[in-house]
Amino acid sequence: MSNTDYIRWLESLSNEDVPSVGGKNASLGEMIRELIQAAHRHGTKVGICGQAPSDHSDFAAFLVQAEIDSMSLNPDSVLDVIQKVHKVEEEMN
Repeated sequence: MSNTDYIRWLESLSNEDVPSVGGKNASLGEMIRELIQAAHRHGTKVGICGQAPSDHSDFAAFLVQAEIDSMSLNPDSVLDVIQKVHKVEEEMN
């Protein structure tokens, strides 16, 4: 992703783009949080699959704080992410 690309199709993103558009990007986080809230207002559950929650436990924690209903994880990351999610859920309660 070049410094002049401000809008990208989701399909064109890769793991190399995570630092600039991933879970640490505030506007993307706001959009995800708003999408989850809007879906819940309409009685719809929200889940996410993909590499980001597996590779970035902070992003998984953000998703839990945003009250996502489910996320898929790679088998090699499940234990670490479950521990992070458990800690976040304890802090939320």
